[in-house]
Amino acid sequence: AVNIIYGSVFGLTTTGNQFWSQASSGVNDIAEEYDNFGSSLAVQDFNGDGYDDLAIGVPGEDLGGILDSGATNILYGSAIGLVV
Repeated sequence: AVNIIYGSVFGLTTTGNQFWSQASSGVNDIAEEYDNFGSSLAVQDFNGDGYDDLAIGVPGEDLGGILDSGATNILYGSAIGLVV
């Protein structure tokens, strides 16, 4: 799981915090043992809209019958925070 804690001019704040997991609406697939959702993270403006996006690694994801083939989920940044 990934817990997003936003900052403010006064430091970290609980306002707008987000919690993401494979059980979150819009996140691909379902949580399975050893998926390791969130074990790697990368932040960049992937779509060029001026907001930071978050890539969430899922290295243990099984896809197409291939064990531990891995996957990446992208949450896009917006004026209201991260969205799927």
